[in-house]
Amino acid sequence: MKPYYPALIGLLKSTQPEGGNLLEIGCGEGAFLVYAKQNGLRFSGYDIHEHAGLDGGRASRLHHRLTRAGIPSEDARFVGSEEPIPRDTASVDGALSIQVLEHVADLGQLFREIQRVLKPGGTAIHYFPTRRILIDPHSGVPFCHWSQTWRRRLLRVGAFLGKYPAYRKTRGYSHGQFVEEFDRYLERMVHYRSLAEIVELSKACGLSTQLTCLLPARFGAHLHSVCQFFTSVVLIQRKSVCAAGSRLCAA
Repeated sequence: MKPYYPALIGLLKSTQPEGGNLLEIGCGEGAFLVYAKQNGLRFSGYDIHEHAGLDGGRASRLHHRLTRAGIPSEDARFVGSEEPIPRDTASVDGALSIQVLEHVADLGQLFREIQRVLKPGGTAIHYFPTRRILIDPHSGVPFCHWSQTWRRRLLRVGAFLGKYPAYRKTRGYSHGQFVEEFDRYLERMVHYRSLAEIVELSKACGLSTQLTCLLPARFGAHLHSVCQFFTSVVLIQRKSVCAAGSRLCAA
């Protein structure tokens, strides 16, 4: 369980109808799907084949974890990066993504798809880091994502401050392998954006848009600009209940 799961569950329960049709975008190996079930929320989910890289056993581990938790394995699936969200139009009450937005090359397309699959009045919640975060959460290395020119050198120097000791212990990585993997990963699989860019893309798709962070409500709505330097922030999107807001946004 990730330390932010309880707060996300609380946020979801405050915005979703009881028994609603919920979707996790980027479900990985199913950790949140299982945690949500244990806390009274039933999610289905999907993820992208390409983000598994060379890990051919990811789908098998996902389905094994779901089966052990009593969740039908067909509740989660992998699709190609060019495929639409595997849900019917206006069929989802609520959607959630956890540290996914920074991996999406065409974020406008994802937001258009979210607008399509949400029911009128539906809500999507995204927990993600912005480009201003001080420590790259993937490698654990400070500042390495701030400069393409210096990225490899910063990974090399900062590896021991980040996740390299854990990768060496659990996966047998050498220092060079760690640097090489995360240099490629940050170049190909990570697309950090500013809060302003993300809000603009969301609003362009006709979604009501709010920023906050996982602090008590009276603080979160005001401190997201500061929180983004130290942790992920929260974007809440709502699809209008009116006919005009139910139209697909322009591509």
